[in-house]
Amino acid sequence: MNFLDYFMAVDWDLAYRMLSEGSVPLVLQLLILNTIFLIAYVIRNATARYHLKRSTVLIIQGLLIGANLAVLLQGDYLPYLRPYTIL
Repeated sequence: MNFLDYFMAVDWDLAYRMLSEGSVPLVLQLLILNTIFLIAYVIRNATARYHLKRSTVLIIQGLLIGANLAVLLQGDYLPYLRPYTIL
């Protein structure tokens, strides 16, 4: 099987139901977050005239790790943030 066969074999209705319920699984949240960072990195490397400095790359990697930890631990700190949110 090639990639297109796997793509066509996906149960897209299940994926839509899962996302429309509002409770996105943790693995999918991390995958989306990391994909956004990867896309930004690829676009930056493809279009930039100059490469990023090593210190900037380390800061961005630290932000990505921090964002992943925020997604993983959101159940622990979210109750403390509720009084400060509008919703």
